[in-house]
Amino acid sequence: MDSIHRTDVQEAVGEWSESLAPSTVKVTYGYLASMFKAAVLDGVVAASPCVGIRLPTVEDVAVVPLRTEKVQELADRIWRPYRPMVVFCAATGLRSSELRGLTWDRVDFDTSMISIDRQLIGYNSSDPEWGPLKTKASRRRIHIGDQSMQLLKDLREGPVGAGDVIFHSSGRAVTRGAAGEAWRDVRKKVKRLGDGWHELRHYHASQLISGGMSVVAVAHRLGHKDATETLITYAHLWPSDDTRAAALTDGLVTLVAHELPMTGPGSQ
Repeated sequence: MDSIHRTDVQEAVGEWSESLAPSTVKVTYGYLASMFKAAVLDGVVAASPCVGIRLPTVEDVAVVPLRTEKVQELADRIWRPYRPMVVFCAATGLRSSELRGLTWDRVDFDTSMISIDRQLIGYNSSDPEWGPLKTKASRRRIHIGDQSMQLLKDLREGPVGAGDVIFHSSGRAVTRGAAGEAWRDVRKKVKRLGDGWHELRHYHASQLISGGMSVVAVAHRLGHKDATETLITYAHLWPSDDTRAAALTDGLVTLVAHELPMTGPGSQ
């Protein structure tokens, strides 16, 4: 670690920026900086090279969810081993790492529920490694629909994935790099697709919101740390409160037509 200099870190950030979203680069850099901070505290290195690093600007752009027909095109045209992942992710809103790390022992076929309590973090597709979720609130149990359950039952009849993962490619777990490669390939075939698997998470959230689910319910489904995080990301997708207020109160109190007030002198 003592051979890594600030220029090396800056170069790495530049390379990440070529294939990752600015927000993902920021998170990745945060992990690296934390590692070096711990290394300094433990006396492994004298100083951290993560100083004065220029990160890409994270623009505050409103989420524009994919339409259902676009998601269907994605599911039809992505590499075949990844097609069940697209369908299941669109139906559950799981994070990519949660989706890729889901194993059969986390599926309750009796209650049609899945347990999300860990995520795939390793880079070895033949020997998967799991780690803790993004936040404590990310730990959750969620219901899945009949068609999603049938998809799982069909997959259970097929080959077993390494580490008992549900979604795999020729028996090998799907690493973040492999998933990213598959997405970049399908972007060449499907226009205006977005820049990663989180687009399916946005799609799922938009469907919940359009279906009338509350902020709290959407936050739980997605595993957000609280409803505030959900609102920060998706507030613009909820119907306008002012419009709803008008719809809720308009016409509740009415006038009988022949009792409309007269105008002019002497009217009461």
